[in-house]
Amino acid sequence: MDLVSVLLPLYREPLPVAQCAIESILRQSYEKLEILLLLDDPSNKDLCGLIKSYAESDVRVRAVVNEHNLGIVDNLNQGIDLSTGDYICRMDADDIADVQRIEIQVNTLNKDNLDLIGGEMDVIDEAGCFQYSVQLPLEFKHVNQALRWNNCVPHPTWLGKRSVFQKKYRNFPFCEDYDFLLRSSLAGERIGNCGFRVLQYRMGSDSLSRSNLFKQFIAQRYLTSSFRKNTLPSIEEAWNEVEGCSSSKEQGYLKANAAFNEAVANLHNKRIAAAVLQLLKIPLLSWSYLDKISRLAVASSYRFKENVLNR
Repeated sequence: MDLVSVLLPLYREPLPVAQCAIESILRQSYEKLEILLLLDDPSNKDLCGLIKSYAESDVRVRAVVNEHNLGIVDNLNQGIDLSTGDYICRMDADDIADVQRIEIQVNTLNKDNLDLIGGEMDVIDEAGCFQYSVQLPLEFKHVNQALRWNNCVPHPTWLGKRSVFQKKYRNFPFCEDYDFLLRSSLAGERIGNCGFRVLQYRMGSDSLSRSNLFKQFIAQRYLTSSFRKNTLPSIEEAWNEVEGCSSSKEQGYLKANAAFNEAVANLHNKRIAAAVLQLLKIPLLSWSYLDKISRLAVASSYRFKENVLNR
């Protein structure tokens, strides 16, 4: 059995939420693990005490408390350097991994001859209530095509060969994970997903990715443009794109996002007319958000094609 190193960065997550995430990794059916708890806020005494207590009680756990805040990219790169596993697995401190997650991902990665694998997930809210499920293209060829439009391999679900992670993350604006995937694809590495719900993904209302949604979209659009030309994305050019975005367009994008989320909630509650009304607002609020939905729809269509072909 090969060693799997789990990189679990922490910052300021509530103690019960972080505890739930860590426990879900400790309970994995795959036993040969090295678990690196990477705390990037040394002033957080509660989390510091929590991860040290796990390290003292379980030989698989290593507590790493940074002397100062590094940011997510440098924190993850440090974790890669400290890890010793044949495989590296990503996990976020506010998600909940299925007990068979790592076992199934390792087996699927080897069976399908992949270098990096993600997986499907259920989205939950801050209270842990189910919101919706995320289905993704699974096969390497379809994932590679879908990546030309949108990120279809969720970052918290990654498990890959150590050699893949040696390229490290870059300080790419607001989507270092998508940048990592596209660089990996350009390098010829095989990326796929497993058709198994590997974790519950907690959608926080005040997360960094939510507060910078428009800038993240601008950076993603730049990434896909580079990828379609088979060129390596430039960090400097990406930052220029992000910093040049209009504040009025950003406000419209955020309003469109709120309308879309309300439409999803209405659909979940079977209020069809109300959902349609919210969706009709989107092109009036932001053409960029309509572009985002279109890209997501194209990427998702590859899973639909797989379902049809496999009938």
